[in-house]
Amino acid sequence: MNVALLVNQVGPDPTVNLARIVAMVYQACDQGARLIVLPEAAHTGLVNCDDPMYDLPQGQPVPGPLTKALGRLCLRCAVWLECGVLEREDDRLYDTALLIASDGQIHLKYRRIQPHWHGRTADPLVYGQGEQIPVTETPFGRIACLICGDLFDDSVVSRVYTIKPDWLLWPNARCFSDGSHDQMRWDRDEMPIIRERVALAGCTTLMTNYLAGLEVNGGGFGGAEVIAGDGRRLAHYPLGTPGMLVVEMDDIRKLAVQ
Repeated sequence: MNVALLVNQVGPDPTVNLARIVAMVYQACDQGARLIVLPEAAHTGLVNCDDPMYDLPQGQPVPGPLTKALGRLCLRCAVWLECGVLEREDDRLYDTALLIASDGQIHLKYRRIQPHWHGRTADPLVYGQGEQIPVTETPFGRIACLICGDLFDDSVVSRVYTIKPDWLLWPNARCFSDGSHDQMRWDRDEMPIIRERVALAGCTTLMTNYLAGLEVNGGGFGGAEVIAGDGRRLAHYPLGTPGMLVVEMDDIRKLAVQ
């Protein structure tokens, strides 16, 4: 069975973004993917600006129209799909990752614990964090999720190490301040730190990041990574190009224990 890490192009229109996601899911299925991983806030981009008047309308109810559309897609394609969303629950907003199963149902909902997806002065009555790290059993093994900055929180990572999932899904929405897609900078400055953090978590980690222009709250530089639980980089997709990294799960398991 294959897993596909999608690097989707995100623009200012969520309808267009969803159409791109759907097209990429079909392409991933054609390449044998049965588990598909999307970035953080893949439907809208991480476009929140700490103004509830702007931010709350960006949020999606869970369940809601978006999750129902993705559920129908999973059912039609017989795939499991992780998707990052800005989740709205009443008048609160969360940075959330959902794992939707091939039966079309949500099997895992994870709310980002680390708060830096919003500004420090954001209203805590509106901008919320999760507390739990749920794990779900799947045909591929036990799966857990973290989102972006969670991996750099020692207390969160130590909890993942204790839980010991088989796979850690790690959607991101990252950019460089200059808007560049600097692969050398990523490999030289970022990857050594990420590999150390994954080694602390102790489980094979699947990371993907969307691609976006500066108009989407600073943009996103793309890229995808598969990192073993000891911090070795097993596979990657380069920055700056929409597309997908497709890997065979049994091959990754074998490489991870070598």
